[in-house]
Amino acid sequence: MEPDWVRHSKVILLDTNFVMVPAQLKIDVFEELRKTFPNKELATIRPVVNELKKIPNGRIGLALIKAQGIRIIEATGYADNALLKKAEELHGIVATNDTKLKIECLKKNIPVIIIKGMKRVELVVE
Repeated sequence: MEPDWVRHSKVILLDTNFVMVPAQLKIDVFEELRKTFPNKELATIRPVVNELKKIPNGRIGLALIKAQGIRIIEATGYADNALLKKAEELHGIVATNDTKLKIECLKKNIPVIIIKGMKRVELVVE
């Protein structure tokens, strides 16, 4: 049985590194997320988009966001802090491979989706 937060969540918030996974690992994380969590919307926040504009190959991530119809939610500040705040506000799940962000999410009881074994998505709740 899913924890309450996961069951009631309607959105998965994608971190910068998660958006870049298809280009780096050749995994279609968007398809995996939609298949594994069919009732959740995929979204990201404006600071993640801004980060993608500044990193090498970030344009690939920006193109994926557009091609996949990922909603961009307005937020301000540093991407990790903004993701934590939006996840709490929206009762969302954070998709990231950033260890520090994962730890911060779990401290706040925010579920995290990670890439496991370089080929599948996995939900972490504790």
